[in-house]
Amino acid sequence: DFSKRLKRDETVVERQIRQNIQFLADDSLKGRQPGTFGEEVAAAFVASQMEEIGCLPAGEDGTYFQTIKMVGMTAKEGTSKLAFKVKDFQLTGKFGDDYVHSMDPVSCGDEFASLDNLDLVFVGHGVSAPELEWDDFKGEELTGKVLLVIVNQPQVEP
Repeated sequence: DFSKRLKRDETVVERQIRQNIQFLADDSLKGRQPGTFGEEVAAAFVASQMEEIGCLPAGEDGTYFQTIKMVGMTAKEGTSKLAFKVKDFQLTGKFGDDYVHSMDPVSCGDEFASLDNLDLVFVGHGVSAPELEWDDFKGEELTGKVLLVIVNQPQVEP
C-alpha cells in the first residue's frame, strides 16, 4: 500500500536527519569553527552525505569543497581592554569575565582596534523578532556606532 510505504520512508528520512544533526552538533566537533579539526570533520561528513545521495561535486578539482580566504581576530589575554568613561566616572571590565567582543570586519594585518570617542548604543540582547513583538534595534541609527549587547538568550515567557 502506497500510504504505508510513504509513511515508512518518511520515518527513515526523519531518523537519518536526526542522526546527521546529532553528529554535527556533537561536542566532539568543538563548535566546528573555521580552520579547526571539528570543521574539517564536519565538512568531510557533509560531503560524504552529499555523495551518498547522488549530488554531483561542484567544487574545486571535482570535489565538494571550495577554498576561501578567512580573516579573523583573536583577543590576546591581558591586552584586550574595555573601559567606559563619562566625565569623572570610569568603569573598566576584565576580558572574558565581564565582557567579550567582536569587531568584524577587521582589515588584514591590523594589530588592534580602538573605539575611542565612538558613540555607544545599548541594544539589549540584539534580538529582532517581529513575530514576538521584540526588536532591540527599533528606532536606532547604528551606522558607525559601537553596539553593546548582552551575550546570552533573553528570558521569554512561554
